[in-house]
Amino acid sequence: MSDTNETSESTSDGIGEDKNVDQRLYELEYAKRYYFEASYNLELKIELLAEIAGVMNLKPLVEHMILRLPFSKAQLIQDLLASFLFTKKGYFVEFGASDGKIVSNTYYLEKELGWDGILAEPSLKWIESLENNRNCNIEKGCVYSQSDLLVSFKETEDGLLSTISDYADSDLHADLRRQSVEYEV
Repeated sequence: MSDTNETSESTSDGIGEDKNVDQRLYELEYAKRYYFEASYNLELKIELLAEIAGVMNLKPLVEHMILRLPFSKAQLIQDLLASFLFTKKGYFVEFGASDGKIVSNTYYLEKELGWDGILAEPSLKWIESLENNRNCNIEKGCVYSQSDLLVSFKETEDGLLSTISDYADSDLHADLRRQSVEYEV
């Protein structure tokens, strides 16, 4: 028996490929680190992009992103990925736009690249700042599976974790929503 903590168990990723449990744990830790720690940390974003580029042949993408990182408002640099993949002006749709700048996946696309689009944000907390920060179409209603339906909405104190009440307990942020204000949108 080895003194190391190596694991030989494998799991299926759902498409027929087996992955070592250690690999799964690494991927989970990587995702947590990227999602929670890199969201607002430019140096860590650069470090993680460099790590990705070293593992895969993504050098053109990483170079594109590194040059534009100071302009990105997106939490996980989705705006820079879109600007790399779609080189012509596009049309964006963003649900949960908050103030239109904070963790916005589309601010850079609109302000720096001239894209047009629509933002959806039902939270009363954000409407005024959203209208001041953006020039695109803004939908103040809640995007839901049915049209013309009022849904119960939970607005959190910081506003960023607000959601439809039916989904408020379905993720890692459920505890933070317990003190939210609830109203119909």
